[in-house]
Amino acid sequence: MIVKQYIKEFEKMGLGMFVHFGIYSVLESGEWAKTAGKFTEEEYYSAIEKFNPDYIINQGCAGAISRDIHKSDIVIGTDCINITSINTKFKEEGKGYNLDDWELINFVAGEKDRLIPQNGSKELIEIVQKIENKYQYGKIHYGRIGSGDIWNSECDWLIKMNEKYGILCEEMEGIAIYTVANQYGIPAIDIRVISDNEILKEEYDRNVSIRAQEFTMNLLKEIKEMF
Repeated sequence: MIVKQYIKEFEKMGLGMFVHFGIYSVLESGEWAKTAGKFTEEEYYSAIEKFNPDYIINQGCAGAISRDIHKSDIVIGTDCINITSINTKFKEEGKGYNLDDWELINFVAGEKDRLIPQNGSKELIEIVQKIENKYQYGKIHYGRIGSGDIWNSECDWLIKMNEKYGILCEEMEGIAIYTVANQYGIPAIDIRVISDNEILKEEYDRNVSIRAQEFTMNLLKEIKEMF
């Protein structure tokens, strides 16, 4: 019933939505267009210059890695860092490994290696702040999101990521979205409802995802009022 209600509201607002809708639509292809090798690097990446959205709103679930954040809370990504870009110190064969020595870092050709956070849109964050009191299922947190193709369940590692880098939650898409959006000057925001917290032993619940969708609907309504 909730989903049908949202569809009706979208129709009234004159909006449309495609799941995983992206630059490949400009090429009249599918979302695996680049992986399938249908287009050259130049053809694929030049398509984003024609795919010109007003805003990019990324929403979904994430796992909390802070003791202060609970299931059903929402994290708004003020910035995002890549948690799979790691530098390790040299150790000889047979000397083992030490996770405490692993450092998150970005490698950019011609520049000094360093951690490079990608910022969320201040404009969109300010709009979110106007509607945050409409969210009734938990608290709204603003802060850093860790993003990468990794599923972390080791609590000591999660605690380290929170204490050392200030990460509030982890997911898998935000760093790519923020990086590309910032390169092309497109305002972007990452909205993540918390589905679990391994540290607090709050088990995964995919059903909370509808709450992020509801919050995103309220954001879209607020944006529509601006035009």
